[in-house]
Amino acid sequence: MPKELLVPKEILDFYGELIRVQDKFSGDLLPVTLTEKQKDTFINEKAPLLNFTGFHPEKEKVKQALLEVCRVTAEYRPQVAGKLAGIQALADLEEELPKVLERFLWQDKSYISELVEQHRLDGNLTSFVFFNVLKPFVANYARNLEGQYDKNRWFERYCPVCGWKPSFAVISAGSHRRLLHCSLCETEWPFAGLECPHCSNTDHDTLKYFTVEDDEVYRVNVCERCKGYIKTIDEEKIITRENALITDIKTIHLDILAEREGYIKEVGISENKKTN
Repeated sequence: MPKELLVPKEILDFYGELIRVQDKFSGDLLPVTLTEKQKDTFINEKAPLLNFTGFHPEKEKVKQALLEVCRVTAEYRPQVAGKLAGIQALADLEEELPKVLERFLWQDKSYISELVEQHRLDGNLTSFVFFNVLKPFVANYARNLEGQYDKNRWFERYCPVCGWKPSFAVISAGSHRRLLHCSLCETEWPFAGLECPHCSNTDHDTLKYFTVEDDEVYRVNVCERCKGYIKTIDEEKIITRENALITDIKTIHLDILAEREGYIKEVGISENKKTN
């Protein structure tokens, strides 16, 4: 049985529809140009590029994306439709919507908690919705910044564009370089092959991995020091790569196995990566 069939079809359909919604908002943004000073400062201060360019999505597009994500979620998850109504009502904030989205980008816990409390929202559901609203807009910025900075000078455990943590790692075909894949904007950047992407541990005796029998494509790298883990894809063992979100969902059995052994995967933005 193919391993992806371990995930119910309705879940894959749900995320597939979310991806189609996000694709609607993946058009070009106004050009973003980095200055030479910004290129050097971002390396020296280890600060993600969005600290310098700012984040200014169009409020009407944010509103439409919010309504669409809520619609799809209610369609596939009718049991949370009542809770979604309050989140959907945030579309009426109009002028404040881009600010709300920016606060979710930087994971401003105080602001988010206040928003959730003020509007009597479900915190986890609100975070899920805004992550999926945020994703295409930040990915647009990442695409516009591609080629304007040197990824080979970035050695951090978080994304050079948005500061979020990686969702998985990739062993690139041909070069066999290890790349980390951003969970939010999908930027990929080189990272040391024998280093924990959670705590920077380089003690080879405490860095291990495990695989599932007969699966040559995926493995799970684990760190015995911080108990963190990350799923890894060997690009040479696949014909084409699927959408990153679908790959993450289809390999959920690896997350379950890792968590059963006591390992954890950090998510969200890396701490203190917003500097202005």
